[in-house]
Amino acid sequence: MANHIYPIGVQSFSKLRNENCYYVDKTALVHELVTTGYYYFLSRPRRFGKSLLISTLHEYFIGNRAIFKGLAIDRLEPGEWPSHPVLHIDFNGQLYDSKTSVGEVLESCLREWEREYGASDVSMSYALRFGAVIRNAVEKTGRQVVVLIDEYDKPILDVLGDRELEENNREVLRSFYSVMKSQDANLRFVMLTGVGKLPQMNVFSGLNNIEDISMNPIYSTICGVTEPELREYFGKGVADLAEANGLTVAETYEALKSNYDGYHFAGDMRDVYNPYSLLTALKNRMITDSWYRTGTPTHLIKMLKRTDVPIKNLDGSPCTFTRLTEGNVTGDDIIATLYYTGYLTIKQYNRAMNSVILGYPNGEVRRGFLDNVLALSTNVNAGESSTLVLELAMTVQSGDIAGYLEKLRSFFADFPYELIKRNEAHYQDVIYCITKLLGFYVQAEYRTSSGRADMILGTKEAVYVFEFKLDAGADAAMSQIDAKEYALPFAADGRRVVKVAVSFSSETRNIADWKVVSDE
Repeated sequence: MANHIYPIGVQSFSKLRNENCYYVDKTALVHELVTTGYYYFLSRPRRFGKSLLISTLHEYFIGNRAIFKGLAIDRLEPGEWPSHPVLHIDFNGQLYDSKTSVGEVLESCLREWEREYGASDVSMSYALRFGAVIRNAVEKTGRQVVVLIDEYDKPILDVLGDRELEENNREVLRSFYSVMKSQDANLRFVMLTGVGKLPQMNVFSGLNNIEDISMNPIYSTICGVTEPELREYFGKGVADLAEANGLTVAETYEALKSNYDGYHFAGDMRDVYNPYSLLTALKNRMITDSWYRTGTPTHLIKMLKRTDVPIKNLDGSPCTFTRLTEGNVTGDDIIATLYYTGYLTIKQYNRAMNSVILGYPNGEVRRGFLDNVLALSTNVNAGESSTLVLELAMTVQSGDIAGYLEKLRSFFADFPYELIKRNEAHYQDVIYCITKLLGFYVQAEYRTSSGRADMILGTKEAVYVFEFKLDAGADAAMSQIDAKEYALPFAADGRRVVKVAVSFSSETRNIADWKVVSDE
């Protein structure tokens, strides 16, 4: 496979197979899909291979068996493959910020289908023309129709917050999609992909026979790359990456895992790598952050701006399984939205309680998310934040915690006035985001036998126990550390234990003073 191409951004299955690209064989799961059901929905984060899956299904249903030669499905389905008419709608690649945007996409699809299967009265609604296309296709080919819809919810997610446009796009789609419920006899297979959950989008009036496989353990790895697949298909790429960076192969696997692995889409807890980030790293022979740089969903930014959920509480947050399956990504449920957009994933699953613990999947996502939060909270751009983080990391690494706090105070002083809230939680969130980005161990709300320390920062040489106060003075914060014995759990750690008391001022909207006490 030395000459194989890494298919970064390739969404066409035929192109991938015909142009000597790497392909992780998912066709056994495709076979499971097409032979055990009829109507499906799959939610996955962006850049996770949903479009490639849709393209794979397209090639399968048109009977293009040759392109599957040597793959699992070729062995699983002997004999002739029937060719079905396939109606494929792709909502990617366009911003739906006008009342005509959705209609333009539907009109383009309908005209193409009508040229193939027979024209209808163009004065009719999109929905009626869609129904006519399905009937004409069955009549012309003698076979049932396959409907594939990629990113079905993008026209709604693009305009969240604009109630008029949101409802306009929703109504157009609702009318169009509703045709399928009356066409059951003419449909062989229906597959929809997206980010948002079906019920909350409210675009499938009466269409209640779609099976949501987003959290079905059978299909938890249908998109993305598992650890065994990484080792089976990309061993040479990993070796090349290791050589380019002066690492051992074992170290390289560990680096890839910590940066790009860790997604869990079901209670089976099977690890999945982000395929876009993984392939980008292997192709460029560099372990860098690439996924979140391709764009944070607009609706997520809007939600973060209007949500007061403490950022420090997101990593390790408990959640019911029901909340994830029914969470409203178009409303104010930031937890559900962060899960479905890929910024949080299942870290622990409690079968007895039907509950989960959520957290950041990996280092790339954690850094990308916190960068976005920091930008929203401080108006600091990515270049400025990376410089600040580097300076702060060097300061902490040297053990100069007072210098660290002094730099933070200078940082707070540059915040736009309107972005600074007069509450302790805001300051804590900003400091938590910045400190988490440093790359050291950070734990917010650290539980002890007598209470919770606001933040623990750990380096190779020291453990820093933080307590924050608003308008109460650093002495009050230090007194609480001592009274609650927050430092006691680390007494036998072997590292230097440093107590750090920080006071914020609501008047100056900055760090007022601090006190640092070391056990040395």
